[in-house]
This record gives sequence, structure tokens and C-alpha cells, in this order.
Amino acid sequence: MVSRVGFEPTTPSLRGSCSNQLSYRPAHLVYYTKVLRFWQAFSCGWIVYNKDMQIAFYIFGGIVILVAFLFLFTVFTGAPYVPSSPNELEEAFTKLYKLSKKDLLIDLGSGDGVVLKVANKHGAKALGVEINPLLALFSRWRFRQNPQIKIACKNFFKMDFPSETTAVYAFGDSRDIKKIAKLIQKQATKIGHPIYLISNAFEVPGLKIQKQHRAHYLYKITGGKDED
Repeated sequence: MVSRVGFEPTTPSLRGSCSNQLSYRPAHLVYYTKVLRFWQAFSCGWIVYNKDMQIAFYIFGGIVILVAFLFLFTVFTGAPYVPSSPNELEEAFTKLYKLSKKDLLIDLGSGDGVVLKVANKHGAKALGVEINPLLALFSRWRFRQNPQIKIACKNFFKMDFPSETTAVYAFGDSRDIKKIAKLIQKQATKIGHPIYLISNAFEVPGLKIQKQHRAHYLYKITGGKDED
């Protein structure tokens, strides 16, 4: 049928495609246009999705590499992180060296802070020295509300002990335990009073053992030599 102004589609499928300029698109072109627009939208969304996945992958990979680096760094600069048993610590701080409010205990390589927690439970102030930044950060967060427990992220061979230090806890392997004893001797000379060393699992060559309980050894170290 011919209208007054132009051609008007006579079929329902074509009537819906007419424009205001008196023209129309065939039905198959409308279909292809919709398909093309859908594919464009899908492609853009997939590209965004891929970029997000790439960013997440890079972040995760960076974290894994950082953790691995810190672990290897700790292994090559000192004894690796080995969690201590709270029950054995309880016995060491009662039967081997009885901690009290008068003590300041330094834990060399404090890890997650379990030694500090048990020492503070017995009334002592505690200072943890940890070279691994992740473990040091975790311990600081863990004891953030306890002013009697402090964490220092540093190499303990390059630090000075507080003057009120009375005891040191160490889990040093056979390579480092002798160096640790010499460090304590130097610090005992500097602060002017003996320091007790509680060594976990390793004996100190050349020093007399004061007491032993299971895997823990107690030494009394003064400036320049150990005491009987």
C-alpha cells in the first residue's frame, strides 16, 4: 500500500523498522547490528576482566616472591623460624630460670612472639628482636595493647641491650650460638652486670652449663667470662 508521503511497509516485520526519514532497515540488518553490538560489549567486558585478572595475578605473584625472599634472607642471615612450645617455655621459665617482675628478657629471633608472651605471663618485661619484617609486623600487631612487650626489627648482632636486661633467650644453631654468647659477654661488660642465657637445643662451646632442663641450657655470663 502507498501512503501520502512515502512508502510504508505492509508487513509487520518491516513496519517496526521504519525511520522518521521515510526509510527502513531490512530485518536481517537489524539482527546483525544487534549481534555486533553484543559482541562489542562482550569483548570490552572481557578485556576489562582480563586486565583485572592480570593485576590480581601480578599482586599475588609479588607477594609470593616477597615472602620467599624474606624466608631465604632469614635462613642465610640466621637460624630459620621455628615455633617454640609454650609448655616447654613454661617449664624453662620456672625450673630453669625463674622469671619475675624484676626481669627484662630479650628473645633473639622472636618470630611470632610466643616466648615473649610466656615471659610476660611470668611478670617479666620482654623485648623481641626479629630480622624478618613480616614476623616483626605480626608480633607488633599481636602485642599492640601490651606496653610490657616491645618488638625491634633488626639484626641483633648490631644492637645494644637495654641496661636493665637480665636474661636472653636464644634458639641459635651451632653456627651462631657461640657468636651469641660473645655478644652477651660484650653487652654484660657494657651494662655492668651478669646476663643469663637460656639456649634452646644448642650448647655453647667452652661455657659451663648452670642448669639443664630437657632441651634448654642455662648459662650465667659476665663481662669477659662465664660464672660458676
